[in-house]
Amino acid sequence: MKRKILGLILILTVLTLSLPRTAHATLTWSFPGTNLTNDQNVDVMPAMVRTPNNTLITAYTSVVGTSIALYGQVYSNTTGWSQRYRLTSEDPNQDTSASLAVFGNGTALIAWQTNRTGSNDIMVGLTDGTRIWNPQAIVANTTNDGNPSVAITKNGSVWLFWTRETAQLGPYYIYYKTLIGGVWSQERLLATGNSLNSYVSALAAKDDRVWLVFAERNTSSQWQLFAASNTNGTWSSNTQIVSSSNNDVTPGLSQDRAGNIWVIWSREIPVGINTQYLLFSTFSSDNGASFPSSNQAQITFDSTGTRDDIHPSVVQGLDKTLWVEYSSDPTSSSGMIFNVWIGRSTAITGVHDVGVSHIRSNSTRWLNGGVGTGANVTVSVLAADPGDYPETTTLTLYGLRNFTQTLLGSKSIGLSPGTTLSVSFQLLTKTLPLGNYTFKATVIPAPGESLGNQGDDSLVEGAMRLTQPQDLDRDYDIDVNDLVLIFTHEFTSNLAYDVNFDSKVDVLDLINVWQHQFITITIVHDVGVRSIAIPPYIYRGQTINVNVTVVNEGQGTESFSIYLYYNKTTNQVASTTITSLTPGATLTVSIPWNTTNTPGVSSPRGGCFLSVSIPALPSETHTSDNNLTIQYPLANCVRKTGDVDLIPDGTVDVSDVIAVWQHEFTTLAQYDVTGDGVVDVRDVIATFVHEFT
Repeated sequence: MKRKILGLILILTVLTLSLPRTAHATLTWSFPGTNLTNDQNVDVMPAMVRTPNNTLITAYTSVVGTSIALYGQVYSNTTGWSQRYRLTSEDPNQDTSASLAVFGNGTALIAWQTNRTGSNDIMVGLTDGTRIWNPQAIVANTTNDGNPSVAITKNGSVWLFWTRETAQLGPYYIYYKTLIGGVWSQERLLATGNSLNSYVSALAAKDDRVWLVFAERNTSSQWQLFAASNTNGTWSSNTQIVSSSNNDVTPGLSQDRAGNIWVIWSREIPVGINTQYLLFSTFSSDNGASFPSSNQAQITFDSTGTRDDIHPSVVQGLDKTLWVEYSSDPTSSSGMIFNVWIGRSTAITGVHDVGVSHIRSNSTRWLNGGVGTGANVTVSVLAADPGDYPETTTLTLYGLRNFTQTLLGSKSIGLSPGTTLSVSFQLLTKTLPLGNYTFKATVIPAPGESLGNQGDDSLVEGAMRLTQPQDLDRDYDIDVNDLVLIFTHEFTSNLAYDVNFDSKVDVLDLINVWQHQFITITIVHDVGVRSIAIPPYIYRGQTINVNVTVVNEGQGTESFSIYLYYNKTTNQVASTTITSLTPGATLTVSIPWNTTNTPGVSSPRGGCFLSVSIPALPSETHTSDNNLTIQYPLANCVRKTGDVDLIPDGTVDVSDVIAVWQHEFTTLAQYDVTGDGVVDVRDVIATFVHEFT
């Protein structure tokens, strides 16, 4: 009976899958802990996140009668846990499987699974634990997509992962998208060596690497845990971090105050002819380089053999302990009542840690994103000591201009444990060359500071344009627009318009701007390629759009050409021209690529390369980012017309024809061979015509 009930509960999870059958090594755990929900409902799949405002937000799925919805609660040290709030109310759409991450301003992003369109889709929104606002569907199609996990890096980039079920018993694949600069990328398949991957958990570590832990089913039909990390857009290899003869599933992932990376998961344990699920843990004390088997430990126990502890979510708590939120049924003899529980570790102490929290710039002469040369600018850096000891370190500030680093100042500072310190640097701009600046602040690691905690010892943040004082719109050009600005602000008290530095704004400043009209300002020319995105399925003969994101890192408005190459830089397949890209602007352009003359994958091995190139601009010296090459797994390469296997095998045969026919009248891109947005008889015919090619 117990197993049937557990299977029923897990139907609410991602893809109607049921569960398959020291650095601080002295940590001890207190379980089962606190019963957060303590009701007669089925409360499962909790997620928890810590905010910069020193609160905790949780969201979980609750089955109340026939309603399946998300609920939220908020915790603070002063008030404890709040009441529970219903976050979604779209019955009977079964909103489940929430994941949480937080932006630097304290606002949390929530991702969850819903079946509002008749199949499982992924939605995201913003939340404070009491409500959700700005909800939007990010993954919506006729496949089953679920089990989302979301992470947010220090610069605000969002990484969304999920599992896609192509059939009830598999395959299951992991996909992801990113939100950068307010634009969602196209979905991408995470390359693994297996067609059964699920139970994803994501983390943005202190060093801004994005970590993913997931379960993969091996040839012995056991689910085992693997990890991968992404550094500046490049994925590491997938590494098995837990090996056992049991099923290991539903991992939770977090980084503690000592810099250790923790994984908490559920393990299936045989109990006579039945099984139960209990929680296990492991950690990496070397910033993810290894997860030694000696670090693995069982952290929940049950002598009755009837309890299940599932879906753990782990965060660094406000009290120096790790908090593990999970679903359990210890009080229910029937196994039907799951509640959300919270267990804790002992305090993590003995931590040495310093870091940089933020960088801010200000000036009485600040205008339109910068200042005129000669203005004094105050740059404030917030240094922090979140550790347990007083620390003395050196704080250094740099200006980054056109990828050249200029030392702006350095100070020795003392920090008390648990405090922050705002340190000001006075910037004399008349000694600096004109241009676009960002700021970089670093601290020397504290003695004994772990590798994992050194990820926030350096921060790049803020922006400043430095130009001539008469260039009031800060576009590196003195013209009639600047005359209009000075004329309309004559006699103002805003010293940004005091271009002659006599501490007042009057007709002399107007004359000064007029006299400097059309004076040439030597500027830096610099453009670059930031990213390439392609559709997940490309069939020979289709015309697809390749989305290329470019940036103008220079000081002038630029026009330039972009060239696209496939597999080798002599094989140009498309091009386009960008006109009038303004300084500091980022643009994503769609480049049409007709693949008729591009050979399709001929064997089920290897991958492919897609390259984008921008010829160097006149006088452009920083050209290292004018070219970008992305290596794609085989699934994303150009396929033969009709080779619809998830991983193309290089052959079009009767199984492909049948697969397209079975998905007729859907909009699944995998079977849309003609690329017209719908799977219909034309796709069946196209596949049949290319059979045996």
